[in-house]
Order: sequence, then C-alpha cells, then structure tokens
Amino acid sequence: VTLHYIDKGVDTGDIIIQRMVAIEPVDTSETLYRKLEQTCVELFKATWPLMRSGQVPRLFQSQEEGTYHATADVNQIDAIDLDKKYTARDLINTIRARTFKPYPGAYFNHQGRKVFLRLQLLYEDQLNEEPNETVH
Repeated sequence: VTLHYIDKGVDTGDIIIQRMVAIEPVDTSETLYRKLEQTCVELFKATWPLMRSGQVPRLFQSQEEGTYHATADVNQIDAIDLDKKYTARDLINTIRARTFKPYPGAYFNHQGRKVFLRLQLLYEDQLNEEPNETVH
C-alpha cells in the first residue's frame, strides 16, 4: 500500500509512506482488497499528524517500477478457454483474481452460455468455521 502526493499522472506522485501487505494462498481479489483497504486506513491515521504539520516526507516514485492496468486489460483474463492448457497455479490464480462480488468474474462458455466461477479458499483449520469467520 502506498500513500502518495497527487500529481497529473495516475498514481505517480511522490511517496509519503508504503507498507507491504502479505498475499496468502487463500486470498481472492476481494479479501486482498479488504486487507489493502484496512492497511491504507491505518497508514493514513498514522501519517495524518505529519500531513497536517506539513512535515510529511517526499520520496521520489520511479515510474519504471510501477504498473498500470486498464479495465479492458483485466477483462481479457475473464474468459477461460476449456481447450487451452494452463498450469493449475495459473488457473487458480486467474479465478481467485477475478473472485470479487458483485462482479461476475472468470467464466467459461458451455453450449452458448457463460458459466461463472468463484473460489472459496480456506486453510485446513477453517473448514468447520461459519462463512463470516473466514474474513482476512
């Protein structure tokens, strides 16, 4: 997660503060988004006093290190070709990356209809928990 100054680019301003967030094998895009959201709130609260006093640091953000993806780029991975060979890791990662309600996510075509896929990923010790208890 990065808090940064706003400039004329897309997420290209100087960095105020950054924190790494662990991606676990049970994360979907939705659970990861919630982790990032929570971390962003924590960073903002911790940094707000410095922002108000004008003593916030400015660290140059290298444009070569960042990434940017348009919606059209992301939508290209929604369609799963049932005749294509995928590694299990790539297929699972595609489906979990597209699992975020209310968005439809990854799908394959069957007899002219789209069949959508959503993953629920659990650690072994979470198997008997209620669904609301698996938030990360």
